[in-house]
Amino acid sequence: LLNKTYDFENNQVKNFILSQGTPLGTSTVFEPPYSNSFSWGDKIGGIDEFTHGSNRHSGAVGSYTNAFVGGATSEGMQQLDFYVGRTKTLTIDARIIRTGGKLTFGFGAFSGTEKTWSWDDFQKNYHRSDVDPWWNWEIITMKIIQLVSLLVGSTPQNIAQAISYLDLIYNFKNLEEQMQKMLHDSDAEILHITFSFSASPGYHTIWVGLRSSASACITGTASAVTMGLVEKITIEGISAPNSPDISGTNYGKIQEYYDFSAVSIDPNNDKIKYLFDWGDETNSGWTELMPSGSKVTKSHSYSKKGIYTIKVTVEDIDKMQSQALFDIVIVGKNPRASFQNILNNYRLFNFINQLLK
Repeated sequence: LLNKTYDFENNQVKNFILSQGTPLGTSTVFEPPYSNSFSWGDKIGGIDEFTHGSNRHSGAVGSYTNAFVGGATSEGMQQLDFYVGRTKTLTIDARIIRTGGKLTFGFGAFSGTEKTWSWDDFQKNYHRSDVDPWWNWEIITMKIIQLVSLLVGSTPQNIAQAISYLDLIYNFKNLEEQMQKMLHDSDAEILHITFSFSASPGYHTIWVGLRSSASACITGTASAVTMGLVEKITIEGISAPNSPDISGTNYGKIQEYYDFSAVSIDPNNDKIKYLFDWGDETNSGWTELMPSGSKVTKSHSYSKKGIYTIKVTVEDIDKMQSQALFDIVIVGKNPRASFQNILNNYRLFNFINQLLK
């Protein structure tokens, strides 16, 4: 097992790696890199074969199995960690672009591929569902080898080695482009893994992936391969608060206190808290949690002249964050002589900033 954050012996995650994702209404969409990935395999017979691969940075997953006397199975999965601050029912939808094939000869031979998923307690909540491929074995294995060769820069000797090379694919966008081409050429398909569970307050982990299996007796042989890209994972029920609206003065004097207010609404009506970064290497510290839509006001003074960018961060009970920026020009106690220069610099700063954008 290549996963370093999940302790299968004790059935628990050791270290959680959180990602903010992209808010979409009451949901959050996560793309690679994910929190982690892992792959594994096992076999019965001494001459049976398996390989597997996964990479959290690209979202690649895949497995290959071959059986003559006995059987073999292998799997590649992506792992996503997240946090919830109150009990809620979450719905997970993983979109996977995948391809694969299977081949059997003789009697008593079987091969197949599956989509797999689990959450929190990996072994207890583990599920699998058949997604047997229909693509021609010779053609599809050749195309997988070509795809891997293009992305890794080294040509695999066979399909087994190609699947093991998935560990070396780091670029999500490059893999996505190649899988989209296969999809356009009808050499790949879209799979969805959708499930729901009740999440209690605390850290949680989900896994989604692809698995292949093959078994045979002495009268036949079997092979199966599946590979793909976990393109995105959408979690309905957690989402960052809306970007806060900030109000206050844009101009001021040194050593004078000014009020700044911020307000944000959480799509899931979760409680929120605020942090004001004043842009002078100081901050307000986090407020207490308060109802969604609550407005908070903080005061601050500056000891030096200049242009400062105030950054307000709002975080909900699910540790999902959003931010907004607000600029203020600070002048001296007798601003008439210097105020126009600073204002001109401020306008020049904004003009250059717009050009850079």
